[in-house]
Amino acid sequence: ENVDNMIMNARKTVADFIGADSKNIIWTSGATDALNRIVNILTSQPWYRQNSTFAVSDLEHHSARLPWENLLRNGKIQKKLICDLDENFNIKIDSVPKTDFLIITAMSNVMGVKQDVAGIIRAARLKNPDVITIVDASQYVAHEKIDVKKWDCDFLVFSGHKIGSDTGVGVLYIRDADKYYPDKFGGGMINKI
Repeated sequence: ENVDNMIMNARKTVADFIGADSKNIIWTSGATDALNRIVNILTSQPWYRQNSTFAVSDLEHHSARLPWENLLRNGKIQKKLICDLDENFNIKIDSVPKTDFLIITAMSNVMGVKQDVAGIIRAARLKNPDVITIVDASQYVAHEKIDVKKWDCDFLVFSGHKIGSDTGVGVLYIRDADKYYPDKFGGGMINKI
């Protein structure tokens, strides 16, 4: 019971830290695990279509981009679209394409440039109100306040070690967790199957 309370309190602390509700926080082993789980969650939904598109920029970390590239390589998604960058390495908001899935970094781990996450997502939703948005906040989380509700993102990830946690701890925020069929089962105190 004490351990359960500690976990629930930690989940609430993280939720408050990013402007979310506790029920929307899932523990992972890190950002890479969370980003791969998102792909597994989304592609296992009954409504997922293999003729979907995804959009990225050249700023995305490999762990954010490669799971989607793998889908493309294996014919499980139709097309990759690119968000262009300006001369200061910001994603050009007017270049955000109409897409089914938008994967963006809040801050590049190479360039260190903060992105206008809310503006980018707003532009994507104007072109496709049903776009699913995924934000990698691993670099951003140590530098700026995050408000997932203001950003209007569907998913957000970061690794705990970026802000002083032990390695092997990650956060996956899912805005509407009840909407998605889970990617893992078992464990816990199961009393009914």
